[in-house]
Amino acid sequence: MKTYFLLLYAFAFLAFLPKTKDHPTPKLYKSLQPVFSFEYAGYAILETEDAPYPKISFPILEKESDLEEKYLAILVHQGNDNCPNLDNYAAGTAPKNVSINGIAFQRWESFEVEFGNIYEIIEYVTQKEGYCICLRFCFHSVQSGSSPLPFKGKEELIAEVMATIQM
Repeated sequence: MKTYFLLLYAFAFLAFLPKTKDHPTPKLYKSLQPVFSFEYAGYAILETEDAPYPKISFPILEKESDLEEKYLAILVHQGNDNCPNLDNYAAGTAPKNVSINGIAFQRWESFEVEFGNIYEIIEYVTQKEGYCICLRFCFHSVQSGSSPLPFKGKEELIAEVMATIQM
């Protein structure tokens, strides 16, 4: 009987312990020129070696089996004329002006199909200190059948990153 009560107390005690997160602690990406930063999921991988720009790759979850890759490319160009504009951006829709953490961004969206590959691209573009900063989220899948299914979790992933951006 004493063992029963000890187990009951142990389970009651464990029930009030804080729950651990499903995701590891977020990582911080920080640019020094121009200065800006944001957090991204701790399970993602920052790739910089042999790359023309930093790229954060997010693992494909089991429920996202249609995806081949999902990543965030960080593109920084000196000079405001290197930012996208309607004259040099043929694919996709016209940009939407959005404000995130008090920072003005243009949100560009495009959807491209190329040799059975589907690319859903959402870019957030802003200017700072004579630089054009573009955060390009890419969701790449392979067409299976006649109609491609867009990745449904993209807005949550984007919101998670963009909510932490600081400039």
